[in-house]
Amino acid sequence: MSRFKVIERESTLGTGPRFAVVDSQNNDLPVAEFATREAAQAHADRLAQGPFDWDEQEAWKDDWDDEDG
Repeated sequence: MSRFKVIERESTLGTGPRFAVVDSQNNDLPVAEFATREAAQAHADRLAQGPFDWDEQEAWKDDWDDEDG
């Protein structure tokens, strides 16, 4: 079983379903959320490939981090 899995859940803003990538080794802690299952699965697949160096982590910042900016 993969450590990172995709689950469907209702958006906290009530705007319809969202797809969350959760860490199954950490009580299904959400690590990212996407509008489509395909995007969420792509993210989960990338996370499953292994640890990232700091430059990769910085490049992988979520787009939603910049929404308020």
